[in-house]
Amino acid sequence: MSNIKILGFGTRGDVQPVLALAKSLQRAGHVVTMVAGDNFGAWIQSHDVQFAPIGTDIQAMMSSKDGVAWVEGNQFTQQIYMRRLFSSIAQKMHRNVWEHSTGADLLLGSFTSDGVGMAVAEKRGIAYATLALQPLRPTRLGTSTYMAVRPNAESIFNKLSGRMGEFVLWSTFGGLLNESRRELGLLPHTLKSYTAAQHKLITLHGYSQYVAPKPVDWAKHWHITGYWFLDAPSTSLNTTDEAYSGLSPQLKAFLQAGSPPIYIGFGSATDRNARATTQMIMRAIQICGQRAIVSQGWAGLTADLSTLPKEQVCIIDSAPHAQLFLHTAGVVHHGGAGTTGTAFAAGVPQFVIPHFAEQPYWGRRTYELGVGVRPVAKQRLSDINLASGITRMVSDPALKAKAAQLAAFIKKEDGVNKAVHFINDIIAKA
Repeated sequence: MSNIKILGFGTRGDVQPVLALAKSLQRAGHVVTMVAGDNFGAWIQSHDVQFAPIGTDIQAMMSSKDGVAWVEGNQFTQQIYMRRLFSSIAQKMHRNVWEHSTGADLLLGSFTSDGVGMAVAEKRGIAYATLALQPLRPTRLGTSTYMAVRPNAESIFNKLSGRMGEFVLWSTFGGLLNESRRELGLLPHTLKSYTAAQHKLITLHGYSQYVAPKPVDWAKHWHITGYWFLDAPSTSLNTTDEAYSGLSPQLKAFLQAGSPPIYIGFGSATDRNARATTQMIMRAIQICGQRAIVSQGWAGLTADLSTLPKEQVCIIDSAPHAQLFLHTAGVVHHGGAGTTGTAFAAGVPQFVIPHFAEQPYWGRRTYELGVGVRPVAKQRLSDINLASGITRMVSDPALKAKAAQLAAFIKKEDGVNKAVHFINDIIAKA
């Protein structure tokens, strides 16, 4: 039995898969603590996992002026706002990680926490490994490159793009990382030394090999395990009670009142003008004539729905995606790793509206895999192209067939237990 601390820095989509991993590690006999945003404490503890706060409410941070600017910016301004956001919380966050890591045998982090996690593990003389929900290491393989120059081929330019991504992360977090290292009495990193140290880390990628295969030019200690689902994907819905388990009476009644609806929700992505976005969504629903469930998310998608009948639109605060998506004709979402993976496992067609970060990559993969329509960036979204994308999503039988086929492969994987196996091996060799 080991004491494991998991640094779950990020939004709900970043934290939920790691929470699933934490629960499985506990079942394997380990003592596990999740170190995450303050706003996730009650939810994490409701799953009987110990919680330690980083000292920042992530939802409040993402809803701030800089947080919204980060989400809605372009690839150049997003880096500026990301650095500004993390600069404001870095010192408190780093000190909390040091404090919460007391007694740990192993630290697990991600690319947003690797800098401080590696420093703390080095100072304490304990093992460290990193968890990734998207392809993290440079490769020639376009299907596993975040910003691929040649998405469907192998090319040195794809690998150079991956290295450029490492440079961008270093330029964003490097200064903050070295402040933490100096405070711990450690020598500062350079881009070269930090990248070399990262490449030595055992890296567990929590997604399916059928979605993004492992490149042949990756190191042996960079693993793809399969998805880490908090709610295991259902293989069948045998009874009425099982079919609607976890869904509110309002949502159950809406689902039973007509044909399968589409789902529209942008998760933890915030929005400076949520009312206008909601009105655009409502116009698109009216144009395409679909029944729809609209999730408010962190953007707070709400509007006067008097122009649309309640039989056509149901607005919800939240619902378990693993259960809800099974009842839908398709899923329109922001392209977060967690939502995309859950939609893959549900076997439903997708229409991704990428906002920022890794979301354009997942939108691209849904399209390349033939399980989604061509993505449309949030900055270019209109009622017309939203309605058009929804219509294609629900009317193309090939999308539905390929989505069901992919889901069957994903359901055969046991990603979370495979990850536990690798972590046990890390502990045994530490």
